[in-house]
Amino acid sequence: MYDLGALWENVLHRPEKALANYRHATTLDPKNVSALYAARKLLLGSGDVLEALKLLDLEVTAEPNPQRKEQLLVELGHLRLEGTGDVASAIEAFERAHNLAPENPIATRMLAQALARQAELVDPSEAGQIRDVVASLFYELALTAPPEESLAYLEDALGAAPGHGPALELFEHHAIQLERNDLLPPRWVAYIEAKPEGAFTSIRRRRLGRAYIQNKQPMDAIACLEPIADRGDPEAADMLFDLYRTLGRDDDAARTMTIAVAGLPVEQRVPRLRDALHLRIDQGKYDEAVRCAREILVVAPADEVAFELLESEYTRRNELELLQGVYRNAARAPGVSDARRTQILASLARLSENKLGDVEAAVLAWEALRGIEPQNTDAARELERLFEAHKRWPELASALENATLGVTDLAERARLQRKLADLYAKRLDRPADAARALRSYRAMRPDDKAALDELAELLFRTRAFDEASALMRAQVAELPAGAKRTGLLRRLGALLETELDDPEGAYQMYTALLDEAPQDTSVLDALARLDAKLEQWERLLQTLAYYAELTQGAKQCALFMRMGEVAERELRDFDRSASFYGQALVIDGDSEAVLDALVRTYGRADRAEDLVRVLHEKAKREPNRTKRAAIRKRIARTLEAQFGASNATLEAWQRVLADDPESAEALRYAAENARRVGSPNELETILAKLADVVETELERVDLLVQRADLLAQKLDRRTEALAIMRSIVDDLNPGHLGALDWLRAHYESTNDMTQLAAVLDRQASVIAEPALRAPILRRLADLAAHQLSDPALSMHALERWSDDLPDDPEPLRRMAALLERDRQWIALRGIYDRLARIESDAARRNAVLRAAELSSTVLGDPDGAFARIRPLVENGDGEALSLLERIERKESIAPGAADARIKRADAERDANKRRNLWLDAARLLDGVPG
Repeated sequence: MYDLGALWENVLHRPEKALANYRHATTLDPKNVSALYAARKLLLGSGDVLEALKLLDLEVTAEPNPQRKEQLLVELGHLRLEGTGDVASAIEAFERAHNLAPENPIATRMLAQALARQAELVDPSEAGQIRDVVASLFYELALTAPPEESLAYLEDALGAAPGHGPALELFEHHAIQLERNDLLPPRWVAYIEAKPEGAFTSIRRRRLGRAYIQNKQPMDAIACLEPIADRGDPEAADMLFDLYRTLGRDDDAARTMTIAVAGLPVEQRVPRLRDALHLRIDQGKYDEAVRCAREILVVAPADEVAFELLESEYTRRNELELLQGVYRNAARAPGVSDARRTQILASLARLSENKLGDVEAAVLAWEALRGIEPQNTDAARELERLFEAHKRWPELASALENATLGVTDLAERARLQRKLADLYAKRLDRPADAARALRSYRAMRPDDKAALDELAELLFRTRAFDEASALMRAQVAELPAGAKRTGLLRRLGALLETELDDPEGAYQMYTALLDEAPQDTSVLDALARLDAKLEQWERLLQTLAYYAELTQGAKQCALFMRMGEVAERELRDFDRSASFYGQALVIDGDSEAVLDALVRTYGRADRAEDLVRVLHEKAKREPNRTKRAAIRKRIARTLEAQFGASNATLEAWQRVLADDPESAEALRYAAENARRVGSPNELETILAKLADVVETELERVDLLVQRADLLAQKLDRRTEALAIMRSIVDDLNPGHLGALDWLRAHYESTNDMTQLAAVLDRQASVIAEPALRAPILRRLADLAAHQLSDPALSMHALERWSDDLPDDPEPLRRMAALLERDRQWIALRGIYDRLARIESDAARRNAVLRAAELSSTVLGDPDGAFARIRPLVENGDGEALSLLERIERKESIAPGAADARIKRADAERDANKRRNLWLDAARLLDGVPG
C-alpha cells in the first residue's frame, strides 16, 4: 500500500489518492514509519496541522532509532508550538527530546525557548521558578559552547534569571577573556537587584564599586559599597575610606577605618591606623584616638606612638588594669630591643605590685627581665624580696639558685648559698640540696664552725655517710674534751659500725669515748659487740672483765656467763670457762642456766668429780628442799652420765627422792633399777607412784599397762590387773588397743562371754583398717550366735563385717539364715540379690532362684520374680523353667513364658527340642487375647 501511495503521489500526482493509500498502509502496519512520514508531509502541505500532529505522534512512537526519534520529538514540539500555539504540549515534546539526547543543543535550546514563552503566560509566582529552569538550560548550553557562543547563551540565561550565580560567574570569565568588560556592570546591577542579600552579592558590589571608581562615578560607588561596608566588609570599607577622604568626609572616613584595617595585610594596617589616630587627636576625640591606638597595638604591640598615647591616657584615667595589659603586650612583642623590653618589664612589675597588688604578674615580669639580663641584680633582689615576703619557698629557692649563676661578688655569692642552705633545710625539707648549698658556702667561708656542724648533720640525714664521717673526724680532732666531743664520738662510732661497716674504725672511736667516759657501760656494750664481730676473743674477755668490775648482781652474772661462753665456744678453754661459770654461780646459785653451763663445761673438761664435789657442797648449804632436790638431780645426772648404772648413781637418785618423793625423773631411774635387779614388788610400787606423777596421759597409760602386766604375770594379782585395764579403757583411753587385747585374752581365758563380746565390739569400733576389723567381727558374730544366743548382736556384727568386705559372701549367707528364721522376707530377698552378684556360678544360680521364689510366693511380686529368672530361662535352666511355670499358673502371665520359649526355640539346634519348645509356647498362648 505504501508503494501504491508513492505511485499516486510521485507519478500520477494525485495527492488525495496517495494520502488514502498511505493511511491504509499505517492501518495495516502502525510501525510503518515511511508511510507515516509520507502521509504527514502531505497533510502539512494541505495545511491540516492537527491531522499531521496525530501522525507525527504515531511516527514518534513507531520510530526505533533513538537519534531519529529525538529529531521527530523536536519537530513535534516545534509544530505544536508554532502550528497550534500549545506551549505545554510543545514543552512536553522538547523535554522528551532533551531526555533522549541531553547533549543535543537544539533540543535544549528549543526547550528553553518554549519554557521562556510559558513563563510569560503564567502567574508571576510561578514564572520565577520557570525562568530559573530556563537559565539553567542556557547555562548547560554555555558550558560546552565556544566562548563567543557561550557568551550569547549566558546573555539569554541572565536575561531569564539575573540572579543565576553560576551563569554570571561564567559570563564574567568569558567577558574578561574576550575583553568585553563593558558587558559586566549592567549584569552586576541586575544581579544585585535580583539578590540583594545573596551569598555572592558582596563580591559583585565590590566589583561594581571598582567599575564606578574607574568611570569617575564616586557617588554611585559609595551607594554601591556602603551596604556591605556597614556589614563589616573590609575591602569595601578600604575603598570607601579613600572616597570619603577625597570628598572631605573625615568623619565617615574615620568610621570606616576600623573595618578597612581588618581586611588589609598586616604590614599595611599600621600606617592607615596612624592616619586615623592623628586625625582623632587633631579632632580632640581622645576616646576614639585610644581605640585607634589599641588597634595599632593589636597589630604592632611595640608601636611607640600608640604605646605612649595609651600609657599617658590610661595613667591619667587611672585605668591601671588596661595599662598593665599594654605593658604586658608590649613586653611580649617581637622586634623590641632588649633595653626597651627591660624598661617595659620593670614598669609592668612595679605597676602590678605597687598599684594593683598583683604579685603573680610582678613575679612573672621580674623573671622575664632576668631572662633577658641574667646579671640584673635589681630583678634578682626584687624576686627574692617578693618570694620571701609571700612565703613562696620553692620559687624563692629557684630564684636564689638563678641568682647565684649571675653573681661574681664573693660575699654576695656566699650570702646566697647560706640563705639557700637555710631555705632547703628549714623550709623545704630538702637536706640533699641544703648540703650542696652548704658545701659551696664552706668553700667560700671555711672558718664557719656552725656551718660545719650543720653540714655534718645534713650529710648524716642524706645518708652521705662517707663524707659525713670525714667531717665528723675533723670535728673530733678539733674539739676539746667535753660533752660535745663525747656525743660526737658516740655518733661517729655508731655511724662507722652500722652504716659504713668499719668495725675497726668504730672500735677506735668507742675506745676514745671510753677514755672520756670510763663508767659508760653502753660503750662497753659496743666494744664487746665489735670484739665479737672482729673475733677478737681475748680482747673481748678483757673488755667483759673490765665491764664486770663496774657492775653487780644479775648484770655481773650475765657478764661472767658471757665470758664463760666465749672461753668455751670460741677459745675451747674449758678450764677458764668453768672458772667464769663458777664465778657466775657464786653470784646466782639458783640459776638453772648457770648450773647447766657449769655441768656442760665440767663434762667437756673431764672434771665430773670436781663438778659433783661442787654440787654436793652447794646441796649441803641449801636449806630449801625444792632447790636442794634440783641440785641433787644435777648430781645424779652427772654421775649417771659419767658412771652409768652404779651404786653412786642410785644413791644420788634416792637422795633426790628423799627431798622430792614425786620426782618423775628419779622414779623412772628407780623403776629401771628394779627391773635390772629383778624386784617385781618394788617395781610395782614404783610404777604406781610414777603413774600418779607423770604429766602426760600417754605416759600414764603406758605405766598402768606395765603395772597390770606385772601384777598378772609376775605377782599373780590378776584381779588388780583387771581393774587397772578396765580403768584404762573406761576412764583414760577407750581405744587403747593394748588394753583391749589384754582384756580380750583375759575374758577368753575366764570364759566371760558377755564381757568378751563388749570388748570385741569396742575393738571393732577402734580399728580403722577393714581387713583387720573383719576377723574381730567374725568372732563377735560367732560368739553372739553360739554362746550368747543373741541374734540381734550377731546380725549387727555380720552387717559390719559385710560392709567391710563387700565381696565376701560368708557374712551374707549367715545373715540369710538369720533373716529366714525371723521371716524378714524383703531383707532376705535383698541379701539373695547381693549374693547373686558375688557368688560363684552354682551358688549365684541358687541365690537368683531363691530371690525369685521369694518374690513370687511370699512378696507377691511376679514381675520381680520373672525379671530375676529370665536370663536363666533363656539359657534353658530346667529349675528356672519349672519355677516360671509355677509363676505362670499362679499369676497367668503366659505371654512372658511363651516369649522365653520362643527365644529358646530360635536358638535351639535340635529339631525335636525346638518342636517341643514351639508347642509349649503355643499351649501357653492358647486363649490369651491378642
